[in-house]
Amino acid sequence: MGTMIRICSGCTALFTATLLLGACSEPQAKKAAPAPEAEQPAANPEKPKGWDSDNFFLGRWQGNSTAGRAVLDVLSVEPNRVRWGNAANGICDSDYSVEQLPWGHNGRFPDQLIPPTEPTDLVYGVVRLTLQPRPCDSGVAMVQLAKPLDGSGSLQVVTYDAKGSIRGNFPDLTELPPIPNKAAWPLACTLNGIDSTCRTEPAANDGFTPVGVPTTDRREMVDGSGQRWAMSGHHSFELEEIGGNGNRITVSSP
Repeated sequence: MGTMIRICSGCTALFTATLLLGACSEPQAKKAAPAPEAEQPAANPEKPKGWDSDNFFLGRWQGNSTAGRAVLDVLSVEPNRVRWGNAANGICDSDYSVEQLPWGHNGRFPDQLIPPTEPTDLVYGVVRLTLQPRPCDSGVAMVQLAKPLDGSGSLQVVTYDAKGSIRGNFPDLTELPPIPNKAAWPLACTLNGIDSTCRTEPAANDGFTPVGVPTTDRREMVDGSGQRWAMSGHHSFELEEIGGNGNRITVSSP
């Protein structure tokens, strides 16, 4: 989802551009019509103990492949909601139950359709979410999440219908910065080494578009004006202008 950074007014002489962070705008979830009484969800769909806190699957994940952007766009996994999609291809917004699957070793996990091209020691944490109280209009009923436990911000996703047949495979999602809680504003930041404060907020237009290899270390991004930036970090991050005036911005997010 696009995010805007606003630098304090006293710093505008140094940097006057408004930065748009994030990838393509995340669609607003459509308000669903009330379900018939017989189909109301259970009060607490089954989830593992600690799911809402000790959980590396929670967050916002950007699809980077052509199919990933067209179908998933941004996958949002919250403790009690999972959402993805866009106006063109449909939006899914649902509660879910959780099945923890055996961790995948050597880069393998259930229904990985493309095996590793060379030996690897990668270990994947794997879960399967079953949408509650029913599948989405697209027919997707289950979502499998597989995350390599190597500290990288990447995720692989497989979707299924109610009979367990694969509907889609999306191997290259990358983690997006969280949308900050307004209670945390203002955030501490620096502009070209000068201490300042800033705030982030949803952007009306497209934000940064990632163009480099998925990484949290100097990933190349392009803003709405075509200026290139190197982005490092995740919750707290640094932006370094590539070329141009060499501006550098750091943001410290709690």
